[in-house]
Amino acid sequence: MATAIDICNLSLAKLGDEARVTSIAPPDTSMQAQYCALFYSQSLNVMLDKHAWAFATVTVTLTALTTNPNPFWAYAYSLPTDFFGVNDVRSSGYIEETQTPPTQNYALEGSTLYSNIADAVLVYTSSLATDPAKFPPLFIEALSTLLASYLAGPILKGDVGVAAQRSMMQAFITTALPEAITSDCQYRKVRPQYTPSGIAARA
Repeated sequence: MATAIDICNLSLAKLGDEARVTSIAPPDTSMQAQYCALFYSQSLNVMLDKHAWAFATVTVTLTALTTNPNPFWAYAYSLPTDFFGVNDVRSSGYIEETQTPPTQNYALEGSTLYSNIADAVLVYTSSLATDPAKFPPLFIEALSTLLASYLAGPILKGDVGVAAQRSMMQAFITTALPEAITSDCQYRKVRPQYTPSGIAARA
């Protein structure tokens, strides 16, 4: 199982840097550790923002707030404390986030989600999905490639650093990220099974 240190060292190896960090906080005060500490969280946040990853996805039924300050929407919901981004907002009749029909309309304002769906089901990416032991192999590959693109400039410096940064970013965009997303989607192939609310009530 990978750790954040493993991912940082993989990124350094992609750049041809022979240094290996033992921590991204003291007692490791090396230049590599300091830059890994600076860029690791940002790299992970970018990855979480790129796709609705299975390991980071949470589904909850929301409870409407008693006060709705927005007259353009029927319901107002408070977002979960670990909310990172919306993957879908569904009627409770749709039990899988990958089922049809497409996403219902919603709006986000601060920590409030507005929708015309009663008892809305929110499918979202959790900000707590930071345990590298749960990252799929191709997610780690993409994350380490993105991190390497951030590390290239300050570690390699000059024209060499610029070239390495461009090379790593190109590899991330054209190969590593698409392969990670394709692999992740293979874990969630389901057949749409919609249960109308009237039938569900009689069950």
